[in-house]
Amino acid sequence: MFSAIFWATMASAAADWAGSWRGWHSVRYLTKPLTLVLLIAWFTQAGRWNGYLLWFGLGLVFSFVGDVLLLLPARFFLAGVGAFFLAHVAYIVGFLQPAPLLDVRLLLFALPVGAIFELLSRRIRKGLRGSGETEMITPVTLYALTLSLMFLLALSTLLHPAWARLPAVIVSLGGGLFFLSDSVLANCRFVHDLPHSDFIVMVTYHLGQILIAAGVLIQYAGMR
Repeated sequence: MFSAIFWATMASAAADWAGSWRGWHSVRYLTKPLTLVLLIAWFTQAGRWNGYLLWFGLGLVFSFVGDVLLLLPARFFLAGVGAFFLAHVAYIVGFLQPAPLLDVRLLLFALPVGAIFELLSRRIRKGLRGSGETEMITPVTLYALTLSLMFLLALSTLLHPAWARLPAVIVSLGGGLFFLSDSVLANCRFVHDLPHSDFIVMVTYHLGQILIAAGVLIQYAGMR
């Protein structure tokens, strides 16, 4: 599991976190995309994209594209959001195989996730109306809905008999961190910024991606 490529991924992520904290934008033009390139390389080395892993590999590739686009000028922001939308769709397809267990206990996850989605969407819609960016309301709301569904399906693995306990916990934590990262990013972009918001977004984003990748590799590739 902990190959040289994995540790290179962690080192690149840590360098990007430092760049985020210190505001080293020139450094982040290297570290931000490099981290996903290394993560994709590690994922490929460990799992070969076999079976259901294909969808999670595609999700990482779309995330890499999104990372690159979000480094570009602001006019590429919506394209970057679109790339991450496709990443979440790929993860959703991956978590839907095998089909999720329809269990009343899923409401224990669905209700709080739905409540957070509604609260976040309401804040973002208000912020968009206040800034006059009303044309962004529909795409951003659709993205938030897709993000929430990805998180919910990650949590559903905790109830699924086909999922072992350890990988289910890992992908649930990963999905939660990815959800948190995008929520903070949206709040800072459309409502109001926070101190060191880039640092918070990138730490939760990288750890979320790494945990999702590790969890599905343990589940489907027998990685230990």
